[in-house]
Amino acid sequence: MARQRLCIVSTIATPLRVFMGPHIEALSAFYDVVLVCDGVPSEVEALLGEHVSFVACPIQRNISFWKDFQCVLWLHRFLRAGNFAAVHTLMPKSGLLGMLAARLAGTKHRFHSFTGQVWVTRTGAIRHVLKAMDRLLSLCASRLLADSTSQLDFLVEQGIVSRQRIEVLADGSICGVDVHRFSRNDDTRRNVRAELGIGEDDIVFLFVGRLTVEKGISELLQAFNAVASRFDRVHLVIVGPSEADFEQELEQGRRLTGGRIYRIGFTTRPQEYMSAADVFCLPSYREGFGTVIIEAAAAGLPTIASRIYGITDAVEDRKTGLLHQVKDVCSMEALMERMVQDAPLRVALGQAAYQRAVTRFSKERVVQCLLEFYKREGVGSGAAMSSTRI
Repeated sequence: MARQRLCIVSTIATPLRVFMGPHIEALSAFYDVVLVCDGVPSEVEALLGEHVSFVACPIQRNISFWKDFQCVLWLHRFLRAGNFAAVHTLMPKSGLLGMLAARLAGTKHRFHSFTGQVWVTRTGAIRHVLKAMDRLLSLCASRLLADSTSQLDFLVEQGIVSRQRIEVLADGSICGVDVHRFSRNDDTRRNVRAELGIGEDDIVFLFVGRLTVEKGISELLQAFNAVASRFDRVHLVIVGPSEADFEQELEQGRRLTGGRIYRIGFTTRPQEYMSAADVFCLPSYREGFGTVIIEAAAAGLPTIASRIYGITDAVEDRKTGLLHQVKDVCSMEALMERMVQDAPLRVALGQAAYQRAVTRFSKERVVQCLLEFYKREGVGSGAAMSSTRI
């Protein structure tokens, strides 16, 4: 039987690598998968193979009605010519343009994965415009996925989609966690701490992610500076690419803490810093799920994080971590201090987080659920897929 073709569309390459890699590998066992985004093949080189190819598409992250219209036309022509059995989109912009083009092209199976809503933290007219774009996206899709139950509930409550047309894979997260890759390594812990000049018995707080205002970096620095003024053996490691200028705040924090704030840029080995840490922090203003939380959990880390939809699925408050209100620096400071002073609590939360990550959010479980989703929706070789386990 000839293989059917799938098209996976993203605005940029990063979500394809970070979120969809395990899914793409599994899907390519049954389909010919074409990856489409604004970029070059080298950005997704690790994903390419006999049944996975790449095509560059002129998608821009910023709104530009003329260029977005041209992109829809490009996608429409590409999808019609490609005779795809299904189109699967990620990210808000590529989701809207991809779903609209697929609907116009007559593609039967049109799937979009929601991983958070940019309009949650916006106000005024732009919020209404962005919400309307998500509603249009939903109308064009034949089926929708959310990466957390609380996000699904939020989308339904906000009138973006009806509950009958959207679901969550397994217990949530877009791709699960590779529990072997992120498992704690004591040798790595000692080596990373030695490189940074951190004592083996010191307490290390860790942030991993994009450095943006909406990740709560300013509030995290304020809370840590206050805790560090009372405890000498605490440290903060911040890992990830910068998408906003925090250099002045970081430098001020280093001065106030005697250099106990460490800035690490983009890395392909976040698991090494998770092995070296004691507590993970994610004071974000918005998240679809917070996959990085369960990655940290697989390394045995408890999490201090914002009490928002998405994160409330990744963290069980007072069981696998501790939650605070968004932008509440005082609460964040109190929770960090509690983690410093209460070692048994820190260890117990970390152990519970590890057990929850490996039993409910493993990569294998989530990938298998996506294959079953495709089979249930009637895409491709159902008989072959039904006998396969990841």
